[in-house]
Amino acid sequence: MEASLALLLPIAFALVGAFAIFALFALQRRAKRSRRLALPLIAILSALVFSLLAFTCGEFYYRFLYEGTDSFAVTTTQQEWNTRYWRVNNWGLRDNVDYAPVPPVGKVRVTFLGDSSLAGAGVADVAARYANRIRATHNDRWDVHVLGVPASSTGNELALLAKLFQERQYQTDLVVLDYDCNDIEDLSADFKNWAGERLQTIERMRNNFLVRHSRFLEIVLTRNLFSALFNVDDYNRVIEGAYGGADWSQQEYRLDLPRRLCASHGATFVIVSGCRYIERYGRSANVPLLNPWDFSKDYDEATLIVSPSDRHPSAFAHGLLAETIGRFIEPYAVQGPRTPVEAELSTVLEYLKAHSAEQGS
Repeated sequence: MEASLALLLPIAFALVGAFAIFALFALQRRAKRSRRLALPLIAILSALVFSLLAFTCGEFYYRFLYEGTDSFAVTTTQQEWNTRYWRVNNWGLRDNVDYAPVPPVGKVRVTFLGDSSLAGAGVADVAARYANRIRATHNDRWDVHVLGVPASSTGNELALLAKLFQERQYQTDLVVLDYDCNDIEDLSADFKNWAGERLQTIERMRNNFLVRHSRFLEIVLTRNLFSALFNVDDYNRVIEGAYGGADWSQQEYRLDLPRRLCASHGATFVIVSGCRYIERYGRSANVPLLNPWDFSKDYDEATLIVSPSDRHPSAFAHGLLAETIGRFIEPYAVQGPRTPVEAELSTVLEYLKAHSAEQGS
């Protein structure tokens, strides 16, 4: 019903306008004195008719042909994209294979842990994600799991991994944390306020009656608002502030907890991240850390992101990441036995217990 109204109403108005134009043409032909009034009206109605037809074409395209996504997953087309392409496995995680707690005999378990970038937001074919490409390349030796959950912070990722270890008796040899700079956002009041105010502005716009019933208006206005409100310079300024004060002290402590959790279960822990702010943590904690985005200077940014409105890595970028990250983790993807460090587990469990409400558990 909504689709019919969004398409038929402008067409109906355009037809009425076209009829009025013909009527005015006929009127000004019969009565020359009417030309002075008729010609301006014809011009106005012609512009209106063409605008309505253009709107109808845009509505048809964005409602039936467009499959775009956005960085914050707020548009209706994003939700439809998720319905079409986001398939989860037996553990509720996006992947094209099911998972088991224990790896197959003779295979090294490699577990990737991260947020929407790791999950492949904006990438329609899940097999095109870098983790899936790594699985395909090393399928004879590695059993790859992808624990990618959109909007996850470091605390959420820690809670997920701990839950698997505790409730499923999960076994893994290597955990690769895919860290984004915004993984600190839940600790930063400034970042939450900055992002929250802008998302509220976008949500108010999307609640407008016309925007709610028109994909064309929703996409165009949302895209323009994103460009105006979420510019890169402002984002970098807010992020830099989060990593320069007390928020970073909390994050640095929290960032070390997945390493401790892995140590308590005899697994190796490494980080891949394009966030330069955590390099100091890698050095101080002696955690292997790779910036897999060094190749970005050799490519046009437009080829490395999904779209201007969705800055997640594109399928092309995932291909480059697969090569870089695959080479990096090769020396660490080694099957046990490793001696679990039981003392590390108590620290992790104490933190999770104290922050259980924040992690949604």
